[in-house]
Amino acid sequence: MYYVYVIKKKSRYGEFYIGYSTDLRGRLKEHAVRKNDLVYYEAYKHKKDAYIREKQLKKYKSAWG
Repeated sequence: MYYVYVIKKKSRYGEFYIGYSTDLRGRLKEHAVRKNDLVYYEAYKHKKDAYIREKQLKKYKSAWG
């Protein structure tokens, strides 16, 4: 499975980080993220689908502010 995820950055501005990984738990550990900082995630069977979705979310990231 491939996971697209959104995490809240540790800053006072409430910024977000968007990425994708095959190991969501491991990736969250790398980011040193707490459970409450994981805002959203989706699971995909194919890497291409996850990659496309990640790019879509990053495209609209500035609109979230």
